[in-house]
Amino acid sequence: MGLFSWLGRIFKNSAPISSPKTLDEMLELLGGMSESSAGVTVTPETAARHSTVYSCVKIISETVAQLPCVLYQRINDEDDTRLRAKNHYLYSLLHDTPNDFMTAFEFWRFMTAAKAMRGMGCAYKNMVGSKVIELIPIAPDSIAENWNSDGSHDFDVIFADGRAEKVDPKYIFCIKGMTLDGRTAISPIKYTAEMIGLSIAAQSHTARFFKNGARPAGILKHSSALKPETVKELKESWQEAHGGANAGKIAVLHGGMEYQPITMSPEDSQLLELMGYNRTEICGIFGVPPWLVGAIEKTSSWGTGLEEQVRGFVKFTINPDLVGIQQRIWKDLLSTPEKKRYYAEFLTEQLLKGDIKTRNEAYKAALGGTQHPGYMVPNEIRKLENLPPLEGGDELFRPKSDGKVNNDEQQTEA
Repeated sequence: MGLFSWLGRIFKNSAPISSPKTLDEMLELLGGMSESSAGVTVTPETAARHSTVYSCVKIISETVAQLPCVLYQRINDEDDTRLRAKNHYLYSLLHDTPNDFMTAFEFWRFMTAAKAMRGMGCAYKNMVGSKVIELIPIAPDSIAENWNSDGSHDFDVIFADGRAEKVDPKYIFCIKGMTLDGRTAISPIKYTAEMIGLSIAAQSHTARFFKNGARPAGILKHSSALKPETVKELKESWQEAHGGANAGKIAVLHGGMEYQPITMSPEDSQLLELMGYNRTEICGIFGVPPWLVGAIEKTSSWGTGLEEQVRGFVKFTINPDLVGIQQRIWKDLLSTPEKKRYYAEFLTEQLLKGDIKTRNEAYKAALGGTQHPGYMVPNEIRKLENLPPLEGGDELFRPKSDGKVNNDEQQTEA
């Protein structure tokens, strides 16, 4: 039995897997591998060992994971009044723990990391009737999406216990990255294998260079030929006098000896420039500003201050991921009647919160003053600062009456 016929029989209800026609097709079938022109086979695993790739995926996944995912219920469509739907069965799954062995942070970190590396992150929906009671993560190598000619699709899944099944899409919760056909998500690692492979090759070359002792700091020259024994004794005595803890001490040369330091060659300088360039390019692949992975030699165009740079990162990199997850929750985890009343949202206030001085100025304007009415009550502000409510803190300030009004009274904007 051929290898690919055997692979086809793993999935009992699926069509046989046809033999690949090219090396790239075979590598993709066996794990999404891609051969780069630098001679490096790039897989999600080898790419994750690259410091910049690892840092980018870690930053994105942990930034998303730390944000609370809250299920809301619409109360009034006219003014968009909403309440946290704490009594809904999905609230705890999304906000606290999606299964009995993961926290919400761990789950969203896995889903986002899988999407960043493989193009999609998937979980199995354990359901009782139409109710989702668990979200079980599926290893990226254990799931494949199949699209049929009639537009239908399903998933081939290998479960943790070794079972291989064809699964209906209604049991799969999947967040996807960019697609080129509107259906199949592309793997960022596969599509940028050339750049990542070049960077891995440069990093490996540098590691081997230092493993082999790199290059000496300098050489000792003499105008005449020396006997091998003399050279050996001279080398040992020099190392003993000026090596290790004695490095940097004044050296005394005699007998016509001359010390010549070895400077960095143009090739070494170009290698360092290439590694810096590759690091910036990899950051661009994942949408992470270089300064977040330690590339501080480059000036940032994300903003002039740290606060503005963080806002740019959240707006252009994190927010698209959040919107995609929120819409998938609405589409795949809520029933048709529930979609009219419920939706999920990640809270980003903690990421966008400014320093204490900036917050105080914003809160002062929100409470209102002599020139304009307030649009927040004191207890709303105290809640944002994790402070307990105060008695009488739910009244809104209105300057025209030189007093306070209740929230349910109609306000006139100044």
